[in-house]
Amino acid sequence: MSTVLRFCDPRVLLAATLLSASLTGCSLFDKKGPPLPGERIAVFNERSEVEPDTDMANVPVVLPAPVVNDAWPQSGGFADYAMQHLEIDAQPRIVWTADIGAGTTSDRILTTPPVIADGKVFVKDAESTVSAFRADTGQRLWSVTLKPEDARDEGEFGGGLTWYGGRLFVTTGFASVFALDPNTGGEIWRSKESAPIRGAPLAFADRVFAITLDGKLHALAAVDGADLWSFTSLQEVAGYVDGPSPAGFGDYVVAPFKSGELVAFHPANNRSIWNDSLVGRGAEARAFGNLADIRGRPVIDRGQVFAMGSAGQITSIDLASGQRRWERNFGGNQTPWVAGRFLFAITSRADVVAMDRDSGKVKWVTPLTQYFDEKRQKLILWGGPVLAGDRLLVTGTTGDLLALSPYTGEVMGKISLGAPTRLAPVIANRTIYVLTDSGRLIALR
Repeated sequence: MSTVLRFCDPRVLLAATLLSASLTGCSLFDKKGPPLPGERIAVFNERSEVEPDTDMANVPVVLPAPVVNDAWPQSGGFADYAMQHLEIDAQPRIVWTADIGAGTTSDRILTTPPVIADGKVFVKDAESTVSAFRADTGQRLWSVTLKPEDARDEGEFGGGLTWYGGRLFVTTGFASVFALDPNTGGEIWRSKESAPIRGAPLAFADRVFAITLDGKLHALAAVDGADLWSFTSLQEVAGYVDGPSPAGFGDYVVAPFKSGELVAFHPANNRSIWNDSLVGRGAEARAFGNLADIRGRPVIDRGQVFAMGSAGQITSIDLASGQRRWERNFGGNQTPWVAGRFLFAITSRADVVAMDRDSGKVKWVTPLTQYFDEKRQKLILWGGPVLAGDRLLVTGTTGDLLALSPYTGEVMGKISLGAPTRLAPVIANRTIYVLTDSGRLIALR
């Protein structure tokens, strides 16, 4: 393959230097060869729904040094989803691609991000076939279909994957949770739940947590799938086609629901420690037709929970007490990314924002293009951000992988992935993995 991420833009280097940032270089995604066919959409414009706070103008963005993570075992990284700053190679290139099976079509949607552990990449396609690939070469190791024999051909999507304790746990839109042998795909146990499961499970504290479409959080024993407890949230009729995943840290599991509720539990029982609601106000709350659900994962970082609701609110909550530390009236459907003192997020109106994690004040805003066709209100979907190698990586249904400066918000470059991509990148062992809507798994290293 000839696609390489290269460093060159002196404007961003200068900005990073002025901000005393440890930026080793700037990436320009350079695609050699003829351009792909089709209309190219501009990835950013001058419009912005969020404004920087004036007292943040002279506050430099300082990030922790990049670290190598050898695995991405849960749907959002580790169980708390606080991945900080990951290390990737200075000039990664596409080293392999693989076809995982069924992708997004008019009647099914690929919503399951890959997980990586023990030298393998695990993926689930849009027809409930789970596969394992070698992380270094892309060689397929095994595949297994979890679709029931009596299931209808249409209607299954969502679910997800988690690796924990030497097992691969899978949720499906057929209302089932599976434990598989990650070396062979063989079934260890399965559990039938109350309703389809749209989001990935959380495996934490020897339990598997899954949120069903009827608004219930189920806790199962990781060893044998036994039902331990469940909790029923407030009911909400409308929601996104894919679902949320809980987060876990220490003595806490924090679960988001379609109703906009955010509830903290002790892993051992269904008694809530605290609960909150992320239903915002004003125009941002109406951006997606009054959908209240929390689709992005809550992030637990150094005693704080950061969560963003689709209905127009992002907030920081004290993990132990449930008290709010700050809130802002803009929301989104992606998972915020926390690194050091800063938090990065994509809003419902396609603004990429950098915020102070302790105050919620906005440092910079970069508006991405919101629509393919503004008259028809055909949305572009953006996935991420993921912070790696001093770059914020963002995918899009434009078919592009973008790199933004975390220090200034400037778009540093892009690479065409050849297909729309709504799932954020995942990273392990300095390798970037991207799963496109067409079902193509791409590894860049």
